[in-house]
Amino acid sequence: APFANNEPVYASGPLNEVAAVPAISFDFTSQICNARWQSGAGTLNCPFTDGDTRGFALNVSSPKLENGITDSAPGVLVSPQSRFDGYIQGFFPEYTVQPGDHFLASVGWAYGSACYVTYRLDYQINNGAINILWSWRERNEGQIYQLDKDLSALAGKRVRFILTLLA
Repeated sequence: APFANNEPVYASGPLNEVAAVPAISFDFTSQICNARWQSGAGTLNCPFTDGDTRGFALNVSSPKLENGITDSAPGVLVSPQSRFDGYIQGFFPEYTVQPGDHFLASVGWAYGSACYVTYRLDYQINNGAINILWSWRERNEGQIYQLDKDLSALAGKRVRFILTLLA
């Protein structure tokens, strides 16, 4: 399928948080520059530049979402490499998942953007195989997807979470 794969996607608050509800245990928005980022263009260095065709991830304090609402919670604006089958991945620091932890996110497009992408939460244990924990095909239809992924199956494990966006 054809993709306009240089359009940014927002995930916003409560955003990309691994949380033992109600306390936040790991906040992806504040960890953007602690992650190792890569795309088909190679390693990407933080801080990023909005619109970089190699791909980028930006912390946005009050993102305007595809439904026109400006969210009061911080968000991560992610855009894959600007090419057919472009992607971007952020490998976050290891985290020991606690009983009751959940990954919480609101996933949608930046206001005024349009195309199709696959948004994934992957994970890796002990530098082993990368596993898909959650995957969502996103398009701009004016709605925000609310994710609450129970991480109980990973409790007690030291996990590297990987945010992946595929165009």
